[in-house]
Amino acid sequence: MDQSLDFFTLYVVIVALALSLTAVWGAIAWQNRGFASARTWFIACLVQAGGGLMLPFQYGANGVYVAALANGLIVYGFWLFWMGLRRFQGERPEPGLPVAASLACAALTVALFASNELIALLYAVSQIAPMAAMLASLIRHDRGSIGAVIACSGLAVGIAGHVVVIGMNLVILASSGPVPDWSATAALTMLGVIFSGLLLNFGLTVATIDHLRDELATLADTDPLTGVLNRRGLERWLSSDACGRAERHGVLALDLNEFKQINDRFGHDTGDECLIHFARLIRAQLDDEARLARLGGDEFCIILPDAGQDDCNAAAASIQAALASSPLIVRRQKLHLACSIGGVVWHHRAGMAFQEAFATADKALYARKSRRSA
Repeated sequence: MDQSLDFFTLYVVIVALALSLTAVWGAIAWQNRGFASARTWFIACLVQAGGGLMLPFQYGANGVYVAALANGLIVYGFWLFWMGLRRFQGERPEPGLPVAASLACAALTVALFASNELIALLYAVSQIAPMAAMLASLIRHDRGSIGAVIACSGLAVGIAGHVVVIGMNLVILASSGPVPDWSATAALTMLGVIFSGLLLNFGLTVATIDHLRDELATLADTDPLTGVLNRRGLERWLSSDACGRAERHGVLALDLNEFKQINDRFGHDTGDECLIHFARLIRAQLDDEARLARLGGDEFCIILPDAGQDDCNAAAASIQAALASSPLIVRRQKLHLACSIGGVVWHHRAGMAFQEAFATADKALYARKSRRSA
């Protein structure tokens, strides 16, 4: 019995894999409709599966044009994977490059169709280019994540397989006599393509899970109205290594003056606008190391890492000055907001609990509010 690898069987496996991955990314895109990368990868798999299904018809009538369309689609699918990765990394890729590369592959397929070796070189080079672009992008942006490591491994396997194909066909083109039978090696390169695709998509799936998990954590730690930390987010930061690195922290307690009266007079929508305006102005006065949290209602807290009392006083003065000079426009009227702030230095390494430090800052806040009302 002939136990050699069957090319047609491998081809069927590759197309079945593309269709299966289409279903996987389609499900992920459907469940996470705001996740643009999953939609792009779904379309990439669909395009590649469509191109793969056309390949058997390249040996019939008008086969050259079928081959050009099929391989143009397959190459475009690779570039779509690259576009999805760039979106995943927070960048906006230029769509003109994938289109141009795919059209060039299709045109060259028509021109070189008479030579099996040149066609093989064309397909290998056309697929290496987007794979190499993805590999470089992953190394540059995400090399520390396990998903990126898996995806890079898949890309490296795929590129290595295509390099072998290039080498074999260059030897054939350069030889004037008989050449070795490389059918087994060629079949192994197709297995490499299958393994490469599995690793790439598995790595991207792992990266997607990590990304979605981080998004959920961020949502759970963020106040939905103002976009700053909520109480849970503040507590998570207080238990983090970032909090423990500094010997002391400045703790500020803040709230808006006469916020209840604003709600009663203008309504709760205007009250929400006041809170958004207040949080935006506070953030503009703080550096990247500081943490701002909304604890509830109009009550906010600021943590100033490695800050003393003078730093707390300076931050409070800056916030109050910004609030005084930046009124909120409500119904074409200027609504001047004011706030009360209390500050204290939290020496957490001396055993002082955060709740104790915040309670002291809160007392200072109400003392200032009482003096203002008197």
